[in-house]
Amino acid sequence: MDLLEWVRGPWLTWSFAIFIVGLIGRLAFLYFIGHGVDRVPPKGNPTWGGTRHLVAASLYHLPNLRRTQFTYGSAALFHLGLLVIVFFFGPHLLFIHDLTGLFWPALPAPVIDGVAVVTMVTLLAVLFHRLTTPVLRLMSDTNDYIAWLLTFLPILTGYLTIHNLTPNYPLTLAIHIMSFELLLVLLPFTKLAHTGLIFVSRFLTGYEMGKRGVGVRHG
Repeated sequence: MDLLEWVRGPWLTWSFAIFIVGLIGRLAFLYFIGHGVDRVPPKGNPTWGGTRHLVAASLYHLPNLRRTQFTYGSAALFHLGLLVIVFFFGPHLLFIHDLTGLFWPALPAPVIDGVAVVTMVTLLAVLFHRLTTPVLRLMSDTNDYIAWLLTFLPILTGYLTIHNLTPNYPLTLAIHIMSFELLLVLLPFTKLAHTGLIFVSRFLTGYEMGKRGVGVRHG
């Protein structure tokens, strides 16, 4: 079994297994942390409390958008780019179909190509902004740069593979798949998990406060 067969077979299976177990573990941690036995009956509606806090916390930063427009704008741009590349690129859709049986129309290759370039440029701009902004540089640690690299590598290697820009296509494809598998394995255990877990965390915070009949102050 050569490297390409290995990353398409056993490594892919193990990567998904670790990702699923890790994600379940993170969700369980978020649910059970501080989730003790209630000594008194609920005083409010926990579901409404969770929903209200989820919406309010998401909208809280809108008034400050002018001062943080690069941070939020670049984040929205590359997250949208990743979404388009993963779920609307033809070869990825074939993989999703083989995995789940689901299928939907792919976007034209030139569109995906443009999205990939914009996403890579945006990620490079994010890295430059982090390195050249004193406060961000001071706040950043190794995990931040690992998260950036894990996000950037699959796009770069995928672009090189599709355009056959390296002398060894099978090796480049194998590295592309490995970079995706590495992203899967580490996603639940790094800051990348915020992509989905931040909304779960916000809802659970509001849920617990809602049971007590109190709200969460947002500024």
